[in-house]
Amino acid sequence: MNVFFEALRVFGRRGCLFVGVVVALAGVAGVAPVLAATPTFPAVMTRAELKAFVVAVRHTVYWAGPFVGAGYVYEVTQTKDGRVFVRYLPAGVKVGDPRSSFLVVATYPVKKAFEVTQAAAKRLGFASVSVGQGGTGFLSNPPTSFYFAYQRSTFQVEVYSARSGRAKQLAVAGKIVPIS
Repeated sequence: MNVFFEALRVFGRRGCLFVGVVVALAGVAGVAPVLAATPTFPAVMTRAELKAFVVAVRHTVYWAGPFVGAGYVYEVTQTKDGRVFVRYLPAGVKVGDPRSSFLVVATYPVKKAFEVTQAAAKRLGFASVSVGQGGTGFLSNPPTSFYFAYQRSTFQVEVYSARSGRAKQLAVAGKIVPIS
């Protein structure tokens, strides 16, 4: 997907449409897995572009839903091992800003994510927390990241917020959901 983000950076949305068509054709030709295996750079996306991105990635990606008003934008980064980070940037903040003061929802492909998450909580000495629909999670120390997974899932989700306890609050309240 590196090509997608580079087109977005260089050509804007029209360039991405072109690259999207090329990627779709490459998928038919069997080349898409090679494209998806390359690392990407952070890019700002609209809600519609996020949906198209999820289709191209071909796996579930979580987010905290749309942030309306206040000029928020979505910064998306995908690593070559399939991890996807959706970072919420307020108006005026540039893509790639190094500050850690923004909400981030990360989706990590993990085999047996539920079991891995339970084991990690136990190994680290953290209390497991129920996350609706049979999910389990735990809050890091300091309380800025909350990790969770659902039964029979192949994804672990990390919610990060610099504001103490906010990550857990969002996850337990059911605000962290797949982009659909």
